[in-house]
Amino acid sequence: MSRERRGETGSGRISRRDFLGRATGAAAALAVGGGIGGVLAACGGGPTVVSRKKTYTIAIVPKGLDNPVFALANLGGQVRAKELGNVHFIFTASSTTDTNGDVNVIQGLIEQKVDAIGVSCNDPNAYVPVLNHAVDSGIKVMCWDSDAPSSKRAVFYGVDSTAVGKRMGQEITRLLNGQGNIVIISGDPAALNLNQRIQGVRSALPSGIKVLQVLYTNDDIPSAIQKTEDAIRTYPDLNGIVMVGGWALFSNEGATPLLDQKKGQIKVVSFDPLKSVVDYLRDGIVQSVWTQDYWGWGYQSVTILYSLLQGNRWHEFIPQPSNNVTPDQWQAWQQRWAAVDQGASAAAKVWGEKPFSAPGPSDATGPLRG
Repeated sequence: MSRERRGETGSGRISRRDFLGRATGAAAALAVGGGIGGVLAACGGGPTVVSRKKTYTIAIVPKGLDNPVFALANLGGQVRAKELGNVHFIFTASSTTDTNGDVNVIQGLIEQKVDAIGVSCNDPNAYVPVLNHAVDSGIKVMCWDSDAPSSKRAVFYGVDSTAVGKRMGQEITRLLNGQGNIVIISGDPAALNLNQRIQGVRSALPSGIKVLQVLYTNDDIPSAIQKTEDAIRTYPDLNGIVMVGGWALFSNEGATPLLDQKKGQIKVVSFDPLKSVVDYLRDGIVQSVWTQDYWGWGYQSVTILYSLLQGNRWHEFIPQPSNNVTPDQWQAWQQRWAAVDQGASAAAKVWGEKPFSAPGPSDATGPLRG
């Protein structure tokens, strides 16, 4: 008879009492969800580590992969997924700003059966059916940057766009001493966050400032450059430009020769101090640029979605700060973007932040949702 048949393992022997004790431990392991790994460990077989963390797939979907404002969100999401250790991170969207394209991308993620999705929406209404479908399929869903408030999404994480727009309006008013003609340059005409910024800008303007036109560029850099230059040609009495999205500045100064020539004559208030925009600040072509938490779009969105998957509840609105970057700050922002060029770990040292905890930071508002 073999040693195994006699109840021996290695150099030891399992007595009847030991066997029954271990069998009782196996039953206990099953009772607390230890699974077969726990049973094997309790009986003396198999690995001593009895369970593995479930791996979650979390997808972050920006408005388009061609928009450089979202690049830092990708790095932030990668870093948070690595910190958590059991997250497979996906950063995906339509190649350009395209509502139908993004809806198709989200539908593909649903079919892939990902665990959670965070979306920046081009249109607050067009995304509702696919976001609701995701929720109904058991996927945790939140919005960031631009919301779809009538959908079943659990959380929105972003700036208060109306309030920020109001501050932008106050800034152009200060720069123009309350008098002058301006144009407003926006992106997708359906984007809720951009329309809220426009509303905020208008609400802050005094009677002495006239909005000559609102121009829409579909978040496209060449289109934004063209419309900015055309506005300068069309309106020789133009005194100011408010860019509720700064796409015209996302290339380089040479791409906007008329704007460059009008340095100081046309005051510019814009959004998102990306690397290329810092040069406009440095050279005094742009006087004011407002910020968002680009790192947090990825980092904190993964944090929130992961927490939702653990059964935690969050306030419906998690606000981001927005600060005014002025020309005297250009060097600090140049250094911040230089860190990004060195990769995610270097960027984390400059842009990194502590992860939120449920139900959200102290200024979070709205009902708790899970």
